[in-house]
Amino acid sequence: MPLYRYLVSGADGGAARRGLAAAADAAELEAWLERRNLSLLHCRPTRPRWARPGYRPPRRELAALCFQLEQGLRAGVPLIELLEENAEGSPTEAVCAVLGAAVAGGNTLSEGMRTLPGYFDAAFVAMMEAGEHSGELPAILAALGKHQQRMEEESGRLLRALIYPALVLLVAACLGLVLLFWLLPNLSPLLLSLGVEPPWHLRFLLWLADAMRAAWPWLLLLPALPFLPFLWPALRRRRDTWVLRLPLLGSLLGAHLRGRMAFLLRLCYGAGLDLVEALELAARAVGNQHLRAALEGARAQVLGGSGFSEALAAHALLPKTALRLLRVGEQSGALEQALGHVAENLRRENDAAVQRFQALLEPLLMLFLGVLIGWLAISVLGPIYSIAMGANQP
Repeated sequence: MPLYRYLVSGADGGAARRGLAAAADAAELEAWLERRNLSLLHCRPTRPRWARPGYRPPRRELAALCFQLEQGLRAGVPLIELLEENAEGSPTEAVCAVLGAAVAGGNTLSEGMRTLPGYFDAAFVAMMEAGEHSGELPAILAALGKHQQRMEEESGRLLRALIYPALVLLVAACLGLVLLFWLLPNLSPLLLSLGVEPPWHLRFLLWLADAMRAAWPWLLLLPALPFLPFLWPALRRRRDTWVLRLPLLGSLLGAHLRGRMAFLLRLCYGAGLDLVEALELAARAVGNQHLRAALEGARAQVLGGSGFSEALAAHALLPKTALRLLRVGEQSGALEQALGHVAENLRRENDAAVQRFQALLEPLLMLFLGVLIGWLAISVLGPIYSIAMGANQP
């Protein structure tokens, strides 16, 4: 449904105010405002953020929306009033305007969210629908808000752990480019004119500099490489598989994704969905093609009659200790509690992995930079020092 930004004045002739609402056209918007004793002065269509390609809503924004709706519903405030209040000046005003129009038209909240696939993913909508059917919508909203907050915190910790090494490698790459494209081309003619034979490590650097200068148009295409997997799905799955096999970083990212997967499974199963639906929604929301294929394989096994923990073990989706805990929970009828314990244990392991990664990475980076700078200094300054010593000899 189109969105309109409008300027209205009250029936008493008060100060004009602005707002945002969803309507089929300007006439419907004007009629909607007249029912609220407001006179339309001006309106214009606007394009929402989620209509942009590749848009992802901020998790803190989703968490705030879930918290506001949950608190309002627990206080007995009608849903349509909650959405209309949030449609005035809040970061989610456009979303609430569309949802408010859908609910006012007789649709449920989950049906309104289904019309916004760029903002609410399939797992989010399915859990909302399950909460509506079970009558536990406030509890589902609270769980979804907690999930969004948790993902925001874990993503923030992972990002902070990667910022320092990324900056160090960027500085090292810039220094290397300056050396290869400016310093070495000026040093090579000087050594040849003086008849100095470059050592093998300097000859390697000179060869590398010549090769990079000859291939510089292809080097300009390197920044486009991270975007290639979005064009070819098969390449994206290979990239996701390769990333999980990287030393240090792969185990860190794998722990983060498996913790998210376990929490999603607990959230979906706790919302009243069966295991097949929970596995399907977790596969869509896990964010890694390799793990998504494994979850889809586990779902097929569950459909074929296999046990839940057996299907997860067949695709190595969780550690052995977590699988044993799920097996006990499955046999005792306390699978939801077992999934909660597994998700919490994986969260703690992920936090510990991030701390180990940071503690180990800093000395490794210092060692790498020391070796790199020492090699460059010996390669470049060694011949210059030899020339200077030869000039000082009688």
